[in-house]
Amino acid sequence: MSELRVVLLGNSWSQRSSVGNFILGTTVFNTEEEPDRCVRVSAMLKEKEIVLINTPDLLHPNMSEDRLREHVETCERFSDPGPHVFLLVLQPEDFTEEHKLKLCRVLNLFSDQSFDHSLVLISTPREESPGLMETYHQHPPLKEMIRDCHYRFLWQKHLEPAELLTRLGQVVKEHDGKHLNCRSDMEDLMMMRRIHRRRMSGLMMPHSLSEEEEDEDESPVRRSSSFEFLPPNMSELRVVLLGNSWSQRSSVGNFILGTTVFNTEEEPDRCVRVSAMLKEKEIVLINTPDLLHPNIPEDRLRRNVETCERLSDPGPHVFLLVLQPEDFTEEHKLKLCRVLNLFSHRSLDHSLVLISTPREESPGLMETYHQHPPLKEMIRDCHYRFLWQKHLEPAELLTRLGQVVKEHDGKHLNCRSDMEDLMMMRRIHRRRMSGLMMPHSLSEGE
Repeated sequence: MSELRVVLLGNSWSQRSSVGNFILGTTVFNTEEEPDRCVRVSAMLKEKEIVLINTPDLLHPNMSEDRLREHVETCERFSDPGPHVFLLVLQPEDFTEEHKLKLCRVLNLFSDQSFDHSLVLISTPREESPGLMETYHQHPPLKEMIRDCHYRFLWQKHLEPAELLTRLGQVVKEHDGKHLNCRSDMEDLMMMRRIHRRRMSGLMMPHSLSEEEEDEDESPVRRSSSFEFLPPNMSELRVVLLGNSWSQRSSVGNFILGTTVFNTEEEPDRCVRVSAMLKEKEIVLINTPDLLHPNIPEDRLRRNVETCERLSDPGPHVFLLVLQPEDFTEEHKLKLCRVLNLFSHRSLDHSLVLISTPREESPGLMETYHQHPPLKEMIRDCHYRFLWQKHLEPAELLTRLGQVVKEHDGKHLNCRSDMEDLMMMRRIHRRRMSGLMMPHSLSEGE
């Protein structure tokens, strides 16, 4: 891909323009003066051309249907041959049920698959107080919009340009780099506009419309019914659970499968593999003993990694890192990175962080822990893939796991080459310790 095309939508021109300027790292949109037309700008970032199409207020309650369709047509031309991502910049205080319905209507005018290509960016509230971000996340219109966009969202507060660009890129990777094809939908839209104009001009009376044309002119809100949390050619999802609490990892495993398969009270000293059918796919979970314990011997750590690799053969799709925020120290972070590297140096590309609910809750605590350095750095290392356990729905977690898989086109992590190196080092280590082989007699290859 040499070009990324992003359409900015939402309920505030100022906010959309600020986000556009933030992405490009320079002032290209005037945040004060809202034009009555779509605006297209582009710039080179990291040897890629980023194209942003900003829109006028398409959610305004007084915008006529004809004018709305004209703006959608213009936006489609500006993003030809089609947009990769719709970035929905939403001001939480002002995002009402009416706004949500209008935004869904606008997205459907592009395509009934627009939601599959959408990412919600929640603007920083105008008035801040502890716990306000969590409150707005549970605000029904916003929560439903996030669900419609397959749980893709992020907060503008504390956002880094690298995070936003990474998250946009992840949406693109989910679709194998393919843009949204609006043309078939646009042809329907243009036909409806012609019908509308002919009606208004008196050249064609409503009763002469065909039944199909009348149905299309109503343009009901549609959502793609083809969305699946895993690629259709995948029959099995293999997930490795890692983290700093057996109880938390086990609870999450039970939550995913919807039944008690792990005993949360008794921690075994070995890896445990369970599986179940969900939505006609086999979900395989491999739970691990406490690999982050400071006193675990290196040899035992390697054995557990080998066992886990065998249990997830031919390789895991996702590492789900279940982290208890109060207990996740810099030492834990380094040990977790070490464990992931024993599987493969590419393990972080397949990892998703799940932040457990803090044991003691207070307003604003979730935001505080999100900025906790070891946790923040771990999230960054995992390409900003994270979610909170609090208020989590099973569908959200399954969808987010599936998004990691789709980013890699359904391919699992190949640990075998890394595991072969690990096993060779273990054989060398054992031979050294047994005295059968002295260090100076190692071959160059060893």
